[in-house]
Amino acid sequence: MNPHDYTPEQALELLLQKLDERIPEVAAQVRRAIAQGKEEDVVSDDAPRRKNKKTRSYRQKVPLSLPEALAAAVQVLRAHFIEVPLFINSAHENFTLTTLQSQEIRGRIEMRNEAKDIQVEQVPETALNLENQPEVVPIKPFRIQEIQEQRGQLQQLEELFHF
Repeated sequence: MNPHDYTPEQALELLLQKLDERIPEVAAQVRRAIAQGKEEDVVSDDAPRRKNKKTRSYRQKVPLSLPEALAAAVQVLRAHFIEVPLFINSAHENFTLTTLQSQEIRGRIEMRNEAKDIQVEQVPETALNLENQPEVVPIKPFRIQEIQEQRGQLQQLEELFHF
């Protein structure tokens, strides 16, 4: 018996619709994860079996069922809203503990146990054009409270997806 007033298909459609409205990049990641499917072992029954012949098996990609697609969507959301912020916070903690030395001044200037700016270039170094400066994105740490809120909201979403 389904405890919800909606089907798994309706839940997935609504989730993708809401993601398309608010964060299209994440919606595209969810769609790619679902379209990727899963691999299953399939035993070939093509050849007649003889005593000394082994049965042949191969891996075949099959589409995800609706509950599996919902689980894949939740995994993508978990990666985007919880795991990536945790990685960013970890990087900031690690860089805080490092010592930097200024190359502009001959004297040694240490920056130990101080927060440091982390920036990511959007264009790989091999593709840089000398005339154009690379676009740099600053990476700011997340508040732990924000991550905990996201974790709670994701748990509520998972509960809605139990059919």
